[in-house]
Amino acid sequence: MRTNGTLAPETVTLGDTLAADRAQAYVDWLSEQTGRNYRLPTAAELAALKAARTGAGLSSTT
Repeated sequence: MRTNGTLAPETVTLGDTLAADRAQAYVDWLSEQTGRNYRLPTAAELAALKAARTGAGLSSTT
């Protein structure tokens, strides 16, 4: 469904994989609806999050 020329989100559950264009459409819609600026994380931000979650890059000093 389109609202004001942007793609309104469909029901998305945790674990669903979205194509980049669908994710960007949702971010655009959310920004329009709330009046706040939202964006997708950069590749570097995603890599840092993944590293933090897996403990990669962290050294143990025992």
